[in-house]
Amino acid sequence: MSDSSSALPVSVNYRLLRIATDQFDKAPSQLDESQRKKVSSIAAKEYLLEQAVLSSPEASDIIVPPSQVDIALQQICERYESEEAFEEALEENNLSVAGLREALHRELWVEAVIAKVESRAPVVDETEVSLFYYMNVDRFTRPEVRNGRHILITINPEFPDNTEEAAKKRIALVQKRVAKNPERFAEQAMKHSECPTALQGGELSNIKAGDLYQSLETVFFAMQPGQVSEVLESPVGLHVLYCESVQAGGVPSYEEIADKLRESLQGQQCRRHSREWVQQRLRQVSAEAAATTPEKAVEETE
Repeated sequence: MSDSSSALPVSVNYRLLRIATDQFDKAPSQLDESQRKKVSSIAAKEYLLEQAVLSSPEASDIIVPPSQVDIALQQICERYESEEAFEEALEENNLSVAGLREALHRELWVEAVIAKVESRAPVVDETEVSLFYYMNVDRFTRPEVRNGRHILITINPEFPDNTEEAAKKRIALVQKRVAKNPERFAEQAMKHSECPTALQGGELSNIKAGDLYQSLETVFFAMQPGQVSEVLESPVGLHVLYCESVQAGGVPSYEEIADKLRESLQGQQCRRHSREWVQQRLRQVSAEAAATTPEKAVEETE
């Protein structure tokens, strides 16, 4: 493991490369002045956090398997068109493969320490879960969701088959056919619908209030499963709707969502616990640095 002085340029150069790519999809050398300042600021903050985390007692017994570093290195290498392009990018950013491995090792080390700290977060108990549910019950309200299909025929006077008169005749014949045999709706949608959903048999999935034109929504949300609508009109043309299923809206019971809610609250608890721990570490590192300044050393010898 290299000491902090030798890790500093490697860690920072890696961060500059990663953050520039993530934030702007550019190499650090391609950034303008404002972008460079932003990337440098984020990299500096990340480096300080890394130093604070890895100098903690919690980090002393963490081991990052070389295989984990290998995987992370391979994932980065795969972003480039060739191995030569990958090596050129490293060289442009004052990095070597060995240096990148060191930076990735430290990054994974930080993640492992944070995971260890989060594992020590207080466990959310049943009382906390139920209290959160009953105090925020409105937040769990689920809208009614419907699934179905539709057939669209557009009106366009420039095409003989799509003049208003011709379109109405065509859609009327299709409506009569699917009303008599709803099980053929998908087949008829694939043959006759002029909507891109025709490729999926006119599929309408997980439709909630507000997803359709009002003239269609009013009818669709009043239909029963298995029902076919009359011909309807919207700004884009003429439609026939088919309702396949309805998932009623409302508030789920506590028993229905208790497990997922507990998991969510525990996750929040863990993240809050690690944030507080990191802030404490940053304060400790800052205080230790202040205590070892040249001015402080002079004071102690007087």
